[in-house]
Amino acid sequence: WDTKKVLAVDNGHSDVKMYVRLECDGYKGNEPNPQETDVHFNCTEPEGHAKFNYRIVFRNVRMPIQTATLTIEVYDYNALSAFIFIGQINLEVKRYLEKVARDMDALEMKSPGLKIRNMAKEAEEPGIELGYINMSMWVMTQQEANGAPVGLGWDEPNVNPTLIVPVEGRGWGDFFAGFSFNFGIPAWMIAAMIVGGIFAVMFILAQGGLL
Repeated sequence: WDTKKVLAVDNGHSDVKMYVRLECDGYKGNEPNPQETDVHFNCTEPEGHAKFNYRIVFRNVRMPIQTATLTIEVYDYNALSAFIFIGQINLEVKRYLEKVARDMDALEMKSPGLKIRNMAKEAEEPGIELGYINMSMWVMTQQEANGAPVGLGWDEPNVNPTLIVPVEGRGWGDFFAGFSFNFGIPAWMIAAMIVGGIFAVMFILAQGGLL
């Protein structure tokens, strides 16, 4: 999973976070719905590249079903204010679930370059490009899934395929790059000062008998 050309909506960058929701009357699983990724910080134009390698799992879909839509929502994450909605992708997956239920044979699909849409934003700015998502999707029978369990995200069992936790967009420098109050101080230096302050506070509290 990754993105390309994601729109920078916050001071020349976006801190990209995704929510994935399955709207399906037959979904009886215990996994959270929606499921969320971590954050790729400081995703800048023109590349707009955010990397996740994140596994989303929805087990136990009971057939037959009336509807099945997979929605991927893309946001600009903010620690101190509301997230900014960038756009979403809606995938009608009912036909894939029905095919696997009928044939009893797993499906693997790769979907490069799925276009992110936001009707309100596109009405305001015709022709605006919001970005693209690259993803893969597997649909299998419950029996197959039970025989090859996997974890959510990067949790164990992390197999089929093994997903590597990205390092891009996860450093302190990436986290603080979007802050506008640094007065010209490099982001890594701000991070070092804040982390140092956290340790100092923890030490003071411990000395005072509060920790």
